[in-house]
Amino acid sequence: MPFWRCPYFLAARSLEKAAAEQGIKIKVETQGANGIANRITAKDIEHTSFVILAHDVAIKDADRFHSMTIIDVETKDAIYSAKELVTQIR
Repeated sequence: MPFWRCPYFLAARSLEKAAAEQGIKIKVETQGANGIANRITAKDIEHTSFVILAHDVAIKDADRFHSMTIIDVETKDAIYSAKELVTQIR
């Protein structure tokens, strides 16, 4: 059986790695066929001012980020340009 990795998990790992390399603490929520994992809570939102939305389909409950600065990109951009995206949030 072939091994398949979901693009959103690849994007999550790329963003986590890029943030760690720059000494930035991030929380990554993933949304997929199995639902939402590592959900960003209202308390999380209170302690930050930005969010990177890396997606190819609509984000569930995206309205909870209305008060934040949003960097909205396709999943492939988060996979291949994570360092550049994380640099924007400094």
